[in-house]
Amino acid sequence: MAAAVLCRMVGKQHSDTLGNSYRYIDQYAREMKTTPHQACLKVLAETERMLSLILFGSAIQSQQEGAIVERP
Repeated sequence: MAAAVLCRMVGKQHSDTLGNSYRYIDQYAREMKTTPHQACLKVLAETERMLSLILFGSAIQSQQEGAIVERP
């Protein structure tokens, strides 16, 4: 999911990259015996932390973990 976001940020069109992202997520979901939708929800917080680290230089923590790191 992070790769799809980054591709979009640099100007790639969905038609260029979305199929690859979906196939990867679909395969991951099959291995986990779940749906692609559930697989995305499962890794959404991790994806957010990864993108924050790449974009802002610091990872954020979810509210469930009890702390929020301010972004620059």
